[in-house]
Amino acid sequence: VSPDCNKGLESGSCQLSGLTYFGAGNVPDMVWQEYTPPPNGTYPTGVAIHYGGNSTFCPQLGTYRTTTINVGCDPSENPGQLYQVSVSGCSYSLFFKSVYGCVNTTPLCKAISVVPSSTGGILHVYGSTVGASVYSDGSCGSSESG
Repeated sequence: VSPDCNKGLESGSCQLSGLTYFGAGNVPDMVWQEYTPPPNGTYPTGVAIHYGGNSTFCPQLGTYRTTTINVGCDPSENPGQLYQVSVSGCSYSLFFKSVYGCVNTTPLCKAISVVPSSTGGILHVYGSTVGASVYSDGSCGSSESG
């Protein structure tokens, strides 16, 4: 990537127009967003990030340049490749296919129900719960989140 791409804030992507680079979204303003499958419907699942911010103004449209990178799940692509680009004014959508777009939905270990005993003691939960802290006896790892 040309150093001209990262004048000022670090850019998530850049547009090259003639001999001039324009940042198309800032790394500090990166957010995860809902994945958008490509128009042809291939790769129905994946992950997406959006680079926004206000470092590169697009005077023709009175808005700032932004980029969304959609990474569709393709377990056979490692690391992956760009296969489609969509441009709407100064808003860019890039479509990649990669193993890195595949969300792991397989539990890390078997989840079980736990009923605390009336005698007290330390309560351990064994398993994997998405978005929650999980404590284990070591068979799944200790204090894992997932």
